[in-house]
Amino acid sequence: MMDKIDDADRRQRLLQLESRLIEVKSEINVDGLLDTVQALYLDCDHPALRRMKNVESFLQRYERSANVIVTCRMKPEDFTVIKTIGRGAFGEVQLVRRKSTKHVYAMKLLSKFEMIKRSDSAFFWEERFIMANANSEWIVKLHFAFQDHKYLYMVMDYMPGGDLVNLMSNYDVPEKWARFFCAEVVLAVDAIHAMGFVHRDVKPDNMLLDKHGHLKLADFGTCMRMGPDGLVRSDTAVGTPDYISPEVLKSQGGEGLYGHECDWWSVGVFLYEMLIGDTPFYAESLVGTYGKIMDHKNSLSFPDDVEISPEAKNLICSFLTERT
Repeated sequence: MMDKIDDADRRQRLLQLESRLIEVKSEINVDGLLDTVQALYLDCDHPALRRMKNVESFLQRYERSANVIVTCRMKPEDFTVIKTIGRGAFGEVQLVRRKSTKHVYAMKLLSKFEMIKRSDSAFFWEERFIMANANSEWIVKLHFAFQDHKYLYMVMDYMPGGDLVNLMSNYDVPEKWARFFCAEVVLAVDAIHAMGFVHRDVKPDNMLLDKHGHLKLADFGTCMRMGPDGLVRSDTAVGTPDYISPEVLKSQGGEGLYGHECDWWSVGVFLYEMLIGDTPFYAESLVGTYGKIMDHKNSLSFPDDVEISPEAKNLICSFLTERT
């Protein structure tokens, strides 16, 4: 016969459960559980599935509960769209204003259809986890996340200063600026690595400036969690050609094994680009660029007509080094 559970024991268990439900980083955080319920209901609410008796019964039984969840949680209708500020492979980014507070945010819409179609290159869970859990002033913060039938929504910090591509297009970046931005990028990348992830697409497009001119790293849709050995395993082509490291190139079509050195390589390319005006391994063709990257010991050079300090050259060369 089972031992009787007295009220004190039951209360203690309920208190423990309650504390884990409200703990942001808990594996049973209430937002995560509501996401699960909402996703399950939305996935079942499909004409092909509704023909199954048990699925239809489930939907009827929990329709009211699902509607209450949708009504009480954040949703697209809580925001006014000001304009579209970016487009990507899986959707777009909108500048929005929250109706209740008038606060302005950037809202990323990710197409469920596109992400399922290209699931091998869609790392939306990693992106959400990093922005929601990173305790770093150098990483764009996630404020809200929700979904509907078509999209996943991520409401993030709006960075009015634009990206580093825009800055480099409009200014000849002096070395003191480059030093400043490189230092902040290093802090951002280090924060990602400290969380156990490799970014894999560090580039000026993903470096955004706030209203004070400080930099935050964004777009974590290519991030992968490192294994216990500090390596990631992926043979899928990821990254932007000019910024890809030799290790990532070697991994394509092979074992797909590399570590966070690929991010530091990209930082080196970025620093070179800020100071010189072009990426170090640019070529007219993709094959040419990849060839220069693989032969970087011979192809890396600094133009004579650009003034650059020995310290900056040394730092760039230190970043542009293969894993040993």
